[in-house]
Amino acid sequence: MCGIAGIVSPHPSANDFATVQRMTDALRHRGPDASDVAQVDGAVFGHTRLAIIDLDATANQPMFDESGRYLMVYNGELYNYRQLRKQLANYRFRTESDTEVLLAAFVHWGERCVERFDGMFAFAVWDTTRQRLFVARDRLGKKPFYWATTSAGAFVFASEPQSLSLHPEIGKTLDANALAMFLQLNYTVGEHTLYRGVHRFPAAHCGWVNATGKLTSHCYWDLADCFHNKRHTILPGEAVEELQRLLTDAVDARLISDVPLGAFLSGGLDSSAIASIMAASSGPKNTKTFSVGFHQASFDELPYAQSVANHLGVDHTQEIQVEHPQDLTQQLDIAAQEPIADTSFLPMLQLAKMTRKHVTVALSGDGADEIFLGYPTYFADLYHRWSSPWLRPLQPALSKIAGKLPVSFGKVSLDYKVRQWISGLDLAPRDAHVHWRRVFSTHEATALLNPDVRRQIDDELTGTTFRSHFDAVKGCHYLDQASYVDIKTWLVDDILVKVDRSTMAHSLEARAPFLDHRIVEFAASLPIEQKLAGGVGKRVLRTSQKDRLPAETLRRAKRGFNAPVSDWFNGPLKEPLISTLGTKPIRDWVDGAVLDQLISAHLHHRRDNGLKLLSLYSLARWLMA
Repeated sequence: MCGIAGIVSPHPSANDFATVQRMTDALRHRGPDASDVAQVDGAVFGHTRLAIIDLDATANQPMFDESGRYLMVYNGELYNYRQLRKQLANYRFRTESDTEVLLAAFVHWGERCVERFDGMFAFAVWDTTRQRLFVARDRLGKKPFYWATTSAGAFVFASEPQSLSLHPEIGKTLDANALAMFLQLNYTVGEHTLYRGVHRFPAAHCGWVNATGKLTSHCYWDLADCFHNKRHTILPGEAVEELQRLLTDAVDARLISDVPLGAFLSGGLDSSAIASIMAASSGPKNTKTFSVGFHQASFDELPYAQSVANHLGVDHTQEIQVEHPQDLTQQLDIAAQEPIADTSFLPMLQLAKMTRKHVTVALSGDGADEIFLGYPTYFADLYHRWSSPWLRPLQPALSKIAGKLPVSFGKVSLDYKVRQWISGLDLAPRDAHVHWRRVFSTHEATALLNPDVRRQIDDELTGTTFRSHFDAVKGCHYLDQASYVDIKTWLVDDILVKVDRSTMAHSLEARAPFLDHRIVEFAASLPIEQKLAGGVGKRVLRTSQKDRLPAETLRRAKRGFNAPVSDWFNGPLKEPLISTLGTKPIRDWVDGAVLDQLISAHLHHRRDNGLKLLSLYSLARWLMA
């Protein structure tokens, strides 16, 4: 795992090398083991290395191919690099690394090499002969790639937006449209970032940058096809058997490492399934698992994790969140680099910090909820479709009743879910699905912005982005549509960004077996009833683990990995919240009166505005940095 940065320019500047050096230095947390910058005509590449496979210095980057024509920087892991190496028998390899295999694959197969890769990656290859750049990102977007262009036609890229912003012409200027999107979702979708002029390269895309800095890209893997082409004849037993095989293969592939590795263990179904397979493959005593918890009982999952660890007999390490919440938000400033207002980001930072003391690689259970329908939002979709026609006329009365419910600051509390559910009754199914995860509604987000900012934004941008993904799976079951949209948005642009930033902040590589593209394709092709039926989500996954995990683990409902920010804002973070949200940078963008109402309602327990305040608190701290 690594950090990459670079500039490709038709008119190279004498300052390009120094600029890329600064950009690369800002990525040292991603790769503390080695760092270098290389310059050839028209391109400057920087790389920081976290050595995982082939620890020798000959595998460091930037890396030239054997002919000297191609220069590459690469972030990620190829799990099938040994198989690919055998297919590239005519190439004279100098290292045992997957890095050199990826470069050789590009030299041999060209841009179609990405179709052969099983892994996670973001990379750039400069062709010194044709003076053009090839860039690519993995199918699910596990590894990041940000880019921008300058007025002189230079193409600038990096693994993280803050690194990119060190280019003197890019900087850090807030984008109004991205701000509106961020307020609604607590993250930005697709190519949009909060940095004006900085773009996120899409997952499953590759493309070329020409001599004038113009990027032309295309999608090389389309998951929508798997949703459209259902395997209706597959029997439940056959599906379970196939999933067991695929998941075992995916875990085994991700155990390839020349450094110590372990797994995150929350005690939920997903991480427990990964730990179980690891224990079966490597032996329980050789399997290290890690958990963090909270003093607040409704947020703490350590007893569940310990129960699974005891059942499996693995080497388990856990911690209670003991750092002061204010210290954690300061860590957030360092790790996020652009606001990430996901409450699970805070405990993920501590989990990564603790885990890195013991191992360099950790497997996670990320992705299972999106592909196998494990989130409560899918049940909300189900109930909405069934009940909204006859409950919609009662919405005003129901809203009044919900408004009188006592406010709780518990994890995804009942009063929060009831209010969110009722407020979405009058929405179309597609819009309702997006609404379940909205933090501010479109109207609320617009009203929060200052009038001059409001005039700059496209109110329909967020909705249009989501509708385009829904359209890609038009005609599929509505729950399949919801799953596809979540994979393309929530998973790629929030969950995986959070995991990448939090783990790489502590030089820890995270691997997600459920996001092996073969498993994702398999899940998409399954009939709905094998994923969600009888009030149970992830049905095929639960069945596949019934002889491996405790019965209570299989029965447990989805809880999520969240921090008690609502309590923190009424306790140790109260004064920092008030002082931070009282500063000029945030109030240049949002209406101070509306902001003060949000703060007051939360502090006086009239509403749980924890998620909304986290969004604004994170944004304000970023603006002040």
